[in-house]
Amino acid sequence: MELEVTQPEIGDFPFTGECEAAVVALRLWKDRMLNMAADNPLETLLVGVLGSAWVFYLAEKDENEGVDTYDDALYYISTCLSVGYANIFPKTQIGKFVAAMVMIIGPSLSGWVVEGHLVQRQRGEPSREAPENGLVVEKLEAILQVLKSREMS
Repeated sequence: MELEVTQPEIGDFPFTGECEAAVVALRLWKDRMLNMAADNPLETLLVGVLGSAWVFYLAEKDENEGVDTYDDALYYISTCLSVGYANIFPKTQIGKFVAAMVMIIGPSLSGWVVEGHLVQRQRGEPSREAPENGLVVEKLEAILQVLKSREMS
């Protein structure tokens, strides 16, 4: 019995369908992230900074004498958003990667937060304000009445 040997060709990769699905999923994820950042820039910035600080802390805490607490990592990551002044420097590969991503993406997100409000004001759009306290108090009073009636039952 003789084995037939063929030369592989482009596209013969056994997981071609899965790779295409992964690329489509990545594009969808990217679009969702961009929409979230556009709709909620401040929340996106906060999640990005706090999450990056957490990953930086986990990567550096045992390797870097300058990172003893989460606050140290948050301090370093927050400085990466602007001038980059800190007395802490990443020593692990993951720490360096996280710092680089924050340095690349962070300043533009920070600008996006401010720019969005400035553009809104220039257009003459009213700023988003918190709901009136009266409505909130009324709702809480109604909830309190329901809870009191259940206690008496």
